[in-house]
Amino acid sequence: MVGTHIIRLGMLSNVAAVTMLAPVLLAMAPKLGLHPVAFTMLVADTDSFAYILPTQITAAVIAYSSGTFNMTDYAKVGWVSVLIGIAYGILVMASWYALLGIPVWDPSAPWPFSAAD
Repeated sequence: MVGTHIIRLGMLSNVAAVTMLAPVLLAMAPKLGLHPVAFTMLVADTDSFAYILPTQITAAVIAYSSGTFNMTDYAKVGWVSVLIGIAYGILVMASWYALLGIPVWDPSAPWPFSAAD
């Protein structure tokens, strides 16, 4: 998850970042012994908390243009927000996905939302 935040440093849109990373994550998950869909959803969810630079979130670009704060101020708070987002993903979302029947740590778990045969 930290890797996706580093990759995203120069991107403006969360949607563009997840669109770019999703196929890579889906392919990488089985090699790591993780459920492909749960892993991709987990990384995509935590990627929404990318606040290291003001250019990563559209609303932050608007706020940054006001001149009230500089890039260093934003980065100081942003690292804390990213760490909170990663902790949230690991502690809350991974557990939630397990309750839904798609544990991140079980690559053989069936997709629980398919139509009954």
